Amino acid sequence: MITQTYSATLVGVQAALVTVETEVAQGMSAWHIVGLPDTSIQEARSRIRAAIKESGLAFPYNFRIITNLAPAETKKEGAAMDLAIALGIIAREKKLTGLEKIMAVGELGLNGAIRPVRGILAIAQLAAAQKFESFFVPAENAAEAVYVSGIVVYPVNNFRELVMHLLGEKIIKPYVNSSAGNTERFYPHTFEQVAGNAFAKRALEIAVAGAHHILLSGAPGSGKTMLARALPSIMPPLIPEESVEVTQIYSVFGHGAEKELEFPIITPPYRAPHHTATSIALLGGGASCKLGELTLANRGILFLDEFSEFPRSVLEQLREPLENGSIVLHRAGYVIELPTHCMLVAAQNPCPCGFATHPKKQCSCTAADLLRYHKKISGPLLDRFDMFCDVAPLEAKELLQEKTNETSEIIQQRIIAARRILKNKISPLVLCSANAKKILQAAAETLQLSGRGITKVTLVARTIAALAERETIDEQEIIEALQYRRNN
Repeated sequence: MITQTYSATLVGVQAALVTVETEVAQGMSAWHIVGLPDTSIQEARSRIRAAIKESGLAFPYNFRIITNLAPAETKKEGAAMDLAIALGIIAREKKLTGLEKIMAVGELGLNGAIRPVRGILAIAQLAAAQKFESFFVPAENAAEAVYVSGIVVYPVNNFRELVMHLLGEKIIKPYVNSSAGNTERFYPHTFEQVAGNAFAKRALEIAVAGAHHILLSGAPGSGKTMLARALPSIMPPLIPEESVEVTQIYSVFGHGAEKELEFPIITPPYRAPHHTATSIALLGGGASCKLGELTLANRGILFLDEFSEFPRSVLEQLREPLENGSIVLHRAGYVIELPTHCMLVAAQNPCPCGFATHPKKQCSCTAADLLRYHKKISGPLLDRFDMFCDVAPLEAKELLQEKTNETSEIIQQRIIAARRILKNKISPLVLCSANAKKILQAAAETLQLSGRGITKVTLVARTIAALAERETIDEQEIIEALQYRRNN
């Protein structure tokens, strides 16, 4: 007799259906799990034996057991299939029926307790799409799973509880979401805390409104990092579609069950990896397909401080993902596509000593030092930036004077209004006035702007117009947008 139960495995940020086929037959006592299982699934045999025994149920010790995880060509990872495998083992002895209508996921402890697993949101979406009548999940994952409509979620604390429910002896109540979600947002850094830097603040407001990549350059202590850390305070909340996408990513990453993480996620993510990060840490991949910082920053901000200190080989791999909004990873065991729609904010010193542009301090770098330093970042990568901003150091009196800055909330409201206008996907060149086109043409010839450079200037100009609540682009928007181009 062959029993079929259903579970799922994660492939990138998506879930793939796994049919667990179990044969329990007379023969030499043995248990084989086939279908490209990883080590944690192979180890499930020990966990499941103990869990079934501790749940007061009989394990078929004197039988030959074969567990097949289909489709066989898909690599299976993680302990989420423990529950479905265990149900297949006892289904014959307990005469369980209706298993074809349910999906069950969860890791089994030796005492029969069911532990939370990552990626439950993606799995719940799969369960709803496959039209399963019931979705059994670890109790700690229930609040996350119920976020998906079209599926009845049952929270399960232990294996015996699930078996009794399936036998009709003690029914588990479906989980009901009683939380309205976290709508409060706290920011440790805000724009009103940053003294001066009006030009840089304006540049960052434009960058956030239009999701433009921006490179900040300035001497040490000029405020580059503090400005970047304040960016989340002016980012608009995620729209529902973005919220689902980001929440699913962090669910797969393994943060879905953490109580300190808001659920669903409505705050755009902010990631700031150290400059020693490897290409796998930044872009994702590896033997078990880890998510990289670029994907974890999806729909939010990726801040690369000390930009020039990142290995050039790592930075060069950012070019295509930033341009395409996704990255396709080809590895020995898989080919997956990960989302990378994020705003890149980078910060660097103007030279190795940091004082090349300082108005008072002397730069000690030689011409060779400067050449080597600027060669760390290639021209094609710099061309991916829409905006460049020099952050000037502040005088002591500017730092100590009473702050009268605009609050982050006021700036955020302007950005939200601008994004409503920017939803209209009209080519910026079409929106340029005749005078604006003349100035743009003259600037393109003088600055030798490439086609990409011209496009970036018009996109930034359109964002500036949207912040002024205008659709059309006039000469003042083009002139301001040209201020954020590189001098060289």
